[in-house]
Amino acid sequence: MLTKEQASHRKISYRFTHRNSKGHWCKMEVIDGYGRYTTGNLSPYILKLGAVDTDTLANQEWAEKLKTTCIYEFIADPTGEIIIQERAYDEDMNVIYIYSRTPIGEDKYGHQQYVGSYKDIYGLPAEMRKDTTGTYTYGTLVMLTEDKWGNDSVVEYMDAKAKKKLNSDGVAMEIYVQDKEGHCVKQISCNEDGKPIIDNWGNCGFEVTLNEDHTTSSAMYMDANWNPMRMPLLRDVSEKAGIMKVVYRYDEFKRNTEEWFEDRTLYHYIGFLIEYKSDIKKLMDASISMNKAQFLDVFITFANK
Repeated sequence: MLTKEQASHRKISYRFTHRNSKGHWCKMEVIDGYGRYTTGNLSPYILKLGAVDTDTLANQEWAEKLKTTCIYEFIADPTGEIIIQERAYDEDMNVIYIYSRTPIGEDKYGHQQYVGSYKDIYGLPAEMRKDTTGTYTYGTLVMLTEDKWGNDSVVEYMDAKAKKKLNSDGVAMEIYVQDKEGHCVKQISCNEDGKPIIDNWGNCGFEVTLNEDHTTSSAMYMDANWNPMRMPLLRDVSEKAGIMKVVYRYDEFKRNTEEWFEDRTLYHYIGFLIEYKSDIKKLMDASISMNKAQFLDVFITFANK
């Protein structure tokens, strides 16, 4: 949780404003440091905003709509305990999409399963991506399997006839391993049979370590055998090509200010301090690639100016 002072120094924070009768949060707002509504680029399962520029099947009209979402309402069932619908709005409270979760029972391990569906303001299927054939086939459904803490753990993509369908990353299923607080520590791309595969980013997923305050400490790219791997030059990853691990650093306001890009021998540094520490802007812009000792010599010189 952020303090008011920390939130005032951040570009984006998430503010929870209402609880239901059972005490669960039922409204979330995305705000900037001044408390104004702003987009958080949160993505629905069926269209990933971080990938739309290289997703040839993305519906760009929908992508632009999704970039305006900043208010979310969570509607519970009559017990008040289970969320069955999410409504996304822009800052003027215009509905962008409605996401409903219908319980369908449990899997063989006793985990609750749901079918999730996306609809537009008129109640029609929200066709955010085309099928691999280049046409729309009501690919607005996902089947969700929860883990023991109630987090969405397995996400399977399908069309209106429950036929498996590929998502933005070119896979039919994704597995999210989360801790009891709901923080994702692994994401695994799988085929329709649940077997780990390489997706169209060139990796199978990532493994995350967390700091004590639950910010991300590092992320490691993994192959289909779940071994660390270097990122290939695919899609929009030119700055991360050859990188195996990303280590994150934060300031006192929990802003991501530094990233170390690592492989087995070199440290490649790209910083986000440009906005806050203009005295080392040249170093950041250069994105200098060097060994650790060389980098520290240059960085200390700039940082102490």
